[in-house]
Amino acid sequence: MARTVTQIQNEIIAAKTADTTLNTLTSPSAVAIWRLWTRITASAIETQEQLWDVFKLELEQIAREAVPGTADWLQKRVLEFQYDAASPQVISVIDGKAAYPVVDATKRIITRAAIVEQVNNRVLVKVAKDDGAGGLTPLATQELNALISYLDQIGFVGIAIDTSSLFADRLKFTGEIFYDGQFVEATVKAAIIVAIKKYLSSVSITNFDGTIIREQIIDAIQAVSGVTGVNTLGVVLIARPSSVPLTGAVVTVNRSYVTAAGYIIEEDTSGNTFNDTITMTLNS
Repeated sequence: MARTVTQIQNEIIAAKTADTTLNTLTSPSAVAIWRLWTRITASAIETQEQLWDVFKLELEQIAREAVPGTADWLQKRVLEFQYDAASPQVISVIDGKAAYPVVDATKRIITRAAIVEQVNNRVLVKVAKDDGAGGLTPLATQELNALISYLDQIGFVGIAIDTSSLFADRLKFTGEIFYDGQFVEATVKAAIIVAIKKYLSSVSITNFDGTIIREQIIDAIQAVSGVTGVNTLGVVLIARPSSVPLTGAVVTVNRSYVTAAGYIIEEDTSGNTFNDTITMTLNS
């Protein structure tokens, strides 16, 4: 990051003072000729460093737009997928790089994408879209077919890409959370629920493999204003694919859980929502 003119000038003056051939230049006047030269030189150096910063950003942008084939890269490309039933979105491959002739963010329907590396040179892409009411839903058949064709074009030779679009997994959180009496219990509890939901929404956005981690959920809760602690030993996390009922073969999350759908939401079975299963205890 470019230094300021003042920072650079101060370093020049410090070097001048340490030089026995120049340390006789001691005039405090801001318009002393030697001070003017340090200012002019510092200004030139600042401009050069600013140009270096711009060049660095350009190189970083080029690197980001390169085609490394990593899971993180593939997730970003999936989130850039465009779909329009009335106007087919067809990508072109130029110099080995696939891109839409017209980039239109309003046609990006996928809002969740998880990338799971599998054996035998296969990759599983799990996706979902906004349901229009603030929730998530699987892609329609035609949308999924379009995505498959898109992935066929941007994929790498020798790497098979499978796709999946399912209804969200569910997470039941049971636990005791302590709060500061200076805060309103209901307000803290509501903020805790928001924090957990925010974490869950991140697992297929910032975390490219759609995996939830027990400790990270607890950390998210403890970061809420008014929370003084979590009875970690008493926390029970139960996860399940949407096709498995809460009374079926659910998974107890002792450390981590790889979502079947690639994304996960709050358990919505009656009596088992976060609001039902979180116990608030006044810190004493």
